[in-house]
Amino acid sequence: MGQHWYTKDAEPMHWITGANGNERDTTLRDAKKQTELGLRPSVTTILGVLDKPALNMWKQRQIIEAALTLPMAKDESLDDFIKRIPQDAFEGATEARDRGELIHGCIENLIKGTSEHYEDDVMQIAECAIEDIYKHTGQQVFGAECTVSDDAGFGGMIDLSNDIWVIDHKTKDITNRQWDLYTEGKDPKLHYPEHCMQLSAYSHALGGGHRLLNVFIDRMIPGRVILHEWDRSMYEGFEYILRYWQWSKQYWPLNKEADND
Repeated sequence: MGQHWYTKDAEPMHWITGANGNERDTTLRDAKKQTELGLRPSVTTILGVLDKPALNMWKQRQIIEAALTLPMAKDESLDDFIKRIPQDAFEGATEARDRGELIHGCIENLIKGTSEHYEDDVMQIAECAIEDIYKHTGQQVFGAECTVSDDAGFGGMIDLSNDIWVIDHKTKDITNRQWDLYTEGKDPKLHYPEHCMQLSAYSHALGGGHRLLNVFIDRMIPGRVILHEWDRSMYEGFEYILRYWQWSKQYWPLNKEADND
C-alpha cells in the first residue's frame, strides 16, 4: 500500500478506482484532482519526510551483513549481484511485517470484543500487551482504530484512544539488552520524537489534552512489552513538518467551511 489518505469526514480513502476501472493506491495527484473530497494525508505520511537515523542504520547493517555472507553465483555479473543483495537483506522483513499485522489485528479484535480466531502464540502476545496497557493507564475502555481528520490538513487512524489517552502500539524484535535496561528502570531508547509527534497530532485532532503512550511489543516473546509515556505534547513540532510537507507538495486540503471563511 502507498500513502494513506482520509476524507474531511475522516473516512479512509487509501484506494481509488482508476480510469481502467481497477482499484489502485490513492496518490497526491488524485487528491489534487478531486478537491471536493478534501483528502488529507495521514500523519505517518507527513512524518515520512523526516530522516530516521535508527531505521537507516538498521537498513545499512542488513545490507552490509548480506553483502558479507551472500555467495556470488557462478557467471553472475557484479550488477546482478548488487541488485540481489538488498533482496536477501530484507527477505525476513515481509514475514516480520505480516506477524506484526497479525498481532495488531488481534489486539484490535480483543479490544472490540469480536470473535476472530488467532493462533495461541499471537493471542498470548496480544493479551499480555493489553494487560500491560490496562495496568499502566488504569483503564479498560478504549476505542480501537478510530479515524480522525483535522482542518489543519491531516488525518489518521489511532490504535487505541479514549477521552484521556491516545496510544500507539508497534511490534518489534526487542533485544535482551533493551529488555534488561527497561526492567532495570533505564531507557532502552526505543522511542523517538516522531512517535510523540504522531500521538500529539492525533490528540490535537481529538481536541487535545490527552496523555500520550507508545507501546512496543515483542513479536515473539509474550509479556515482553515496553511502554513509554511522553511528558509533553510535540504538536508544535508536527505543525512545522506539516507546513513543510504542504509547501513541498503544493497541496493544502481544506474543507468547504474553511474555504468559505
